[in-house]
Amino acid sequence: MSSKDPILVTGLNGYLGAWTAETILKSGYPVRGSVRNVEAGRKTKEALVALGYDASLIEVVEIADMTAAGAFDKAVVGMCDYSSVDH
Repeated sequence: MSSKDPILVTGLNGYLGAWTAETILKSGYPVRGSVRNVEAGRKTKEALVALGYDASLIEVVEIADMTAAGAFDKAVVGMCDYSSVDH
């Protein structure tokens, strides 16, 4: 497993998301990708693994409704050390 923090890619299963994820993986960083449908995310992960990337460096997080309050909370857990948001 990489000691680098994962980089979040929203829309992992889309054209740009998949290419972005591949570029990130080439750079040695793990990817956490958000998708609306976990099955679509699984297929994208399988495609990246087929290209030779380590499956343990690719995590898929389902966000069925990105308009819901806190929708991305699960996707960003453990990713951010600092926040510019005042509470």
